[in-house]
Order: sequence, then C-alpha cells, then structure tokens
Amino acid sequence: DGCTTNNFFKNWGILTRDINATISLHFVGDSIYPQSTDPSVVSTIKSEESTYLGKRFMFPVDKLNALKVKIAHESEIQDPTHVEVVSALLYKCALATRRVNSSNSFKPSSLYQLENMRERFNPPLSHDACGNISSSYFMEINNEREVNCSTLVGEMRKGKLNLHAKKNVIILEVIESIEKGKTPFHRNGIDNYFCCSLIDFPLYKVDFRWGRPIRVSMGTGPFNKWFYLCINYRNHIL
Repeated sequence: DGCTTNNFFKNWGILTRDINATISLHFVGDSIYPQSTDPSVVSTIKSEESTYLGKRFMFPVDKLNALKVKIAHESEIQDPTHVEVVSALLYKCALATRRVNSSNSFKPSSLYQLENMRERFNPPLSHDACGNISSSYFMEINNEREVNCSTLVGEMRKGKLNLHAKKNVIILEVIESIEKGKTPFHRNGIDNYFCCSLIDFPLYKVDFRWGRPIRVSMGTGPFNKWFYLCINYRNHIL
C-alpha cells in the first residue's frame, strides 16, 4: 500500500546516505489480511481505457481553510479535514464535468476512499509496518441534490464509521468480482471514482544523498477517474 511504498523510499534514502544504518521495517500484512492463493487475481485486473489525461491542481491552504469554515457553517460537521474538503470538491467538479459532457444527463456514481488502517487496530500498528494494510469505504450519489460539498463530506463521515479493522474491503471486492467473472468495483449504470490521500506521508523528506525533492507527483494511469492528494513543500495540497 502507499504507506509501505513510502517506507521503502524513505529507507532506501537512508541506506544510500549510510550503508551501515539500521532501518526499522517489519512485514505484517499477511498476518493481518491473508493473501489470496489464486494467482489469477493480479493478472485479471486490467484497465479498460487505452489513453489517460492527468491534470494537476493546487489548493492553497488559506482557500481550503475558508472552504472548511463554509462547510462547517452550512452543516453540523465539526472540523472537516483537508482530505475531506478537497476530495469532496474534486468529486463535485468531476460530476459537473461529466454532466456537461453527457448532454446534461445525471448518472448515479460512487466515490471510493482508500484508508490506511494502521491506526485503527487495537493496539495500533506503527507506521513502519509493511504490507497491504488498507481498506476502503464508499458513498453513493443517486440524485443531483446530494452533489454539494457539505453533503458529500457528511457522507464520507458516515462511510468511515463502517470501516472494520479486520475486513479488507478492497481485497474482498477484487476476489469476489473475479470469482463472478466481473470487473472489480464495476456496477452497471454507476460511475466509480477513487480517491487516495498521500498527504500524511513525508515524501518530501526522502533524501538519496543529493537533497530533498522540490516536487513529488503521481504518474497517470493505469486506471481512470482517480484522485491522488499530495502536499508540496509549501504545504499546498495538490
């Protein structure tokens, strides 16, 4: 998962600067979420799209803080997070764009949010625990009245309450879909969007001996309708 990838780069940088350095990594993923014994699981998941267009947006912190205040004022949501606010805004704009490109016809959709589960265990796992220790929750939008940031953030909060530390929704969905000969996270008549936050990962502290990066970004593809949230060295969300 993303946290494991971040640990890999961080410790790679540490060993590059000092080959004798001691790194703290332990693999626990298989003991938490047992791996599938079916080798076809990985090979069956393929992209349906042949080309992709990636776009990069920057959200200044002061603008996000203003939006957080607005959402909190319009609803009973206390202390909406930057991740909730940005993902709700991106999702709202994506739905608006799709409607314009589809002759103003509304189509039901879902937003899947990936979640790092390390802190949800009892006792919590450390951040250097490696493995696919993540899960997801989703919210479904069935009418246009629900397409506003306040409602979307509220639905995200409800989705988080249904997360179970011992149940990896991502793996279960993939395995169940493949057993039925279906594409994972695909339902007829519903558009699926996905959001993954890398904001809590100290990617800008990785140093391979030539200094820290001034920009970290994700590649485009191989799947469509994905939002990746990162933070730059000025603490602006991308």
